[in-house]
Amino acid sequence: MQIKGFKGIRPKAGLEEKIASFPYDVVNSNEAAQLVKKNKYSFLHVVK
Repeated sequence: MQIKGFKGIRPKAGLEEKIASFPYDVVNSNEAAQLVKKNKYSFLHVVK
């Protein structure tokens, strides 16, 4: 097995708190839908 490194992607300065989200298993789909309405940057758009 060979493991290769990769370049990480970082958000623009100031967006870190907007992108961070609750873990996917902490909020249900209805709660996640309400949270993302208020924040277009939320990672919940990806994981829920």
